[in-house]
Amino acid sequence: MVNGANSLGICRHWHPVVSICRIAFNVVVRTGPEIAVVLAANPFRAAAPNRTVAIFLKTPPRANLLDTITGLAREEIAFGVREIYVHYPDGQTNTTLKIPAANSGTARNMNTVEKLAKHSP
Repeated sequence: MVNGANSLGICRHWHPVVSICRIAFNVVVRTGPEIAVVLAANPFRAAAPNRTVAIFLKTPPRANLLDTITGLAREEIAFGVREIYVHYPDGQTNTTLKIPAANSGTARNMNTVEKLAKHSP
């Protein structure tokens, strides 16, 4: 995740590699205040922050997202504006949960989201 002016620098840095190798990749950008909103909107605040993630997406989750999820066991899922929140009560190591929409995003646990919110301008 990149904020503000740094995102242009990263794009310029990777442009030659992307042009030569024809690599396509998604970049998810959030400002400091946007990350703070994601942290405040966490519906699983009572859960362990290292077992709760925010999956940052470029666009809002689709209405049929629940229909595409497989392997749901004890995990809890909630939707944000451009995020999917997932609480893994048993941790992520042995989960069978598959969220296809997460392939186009990036997940960060709530400890990391809190640090990003605290240290972003």
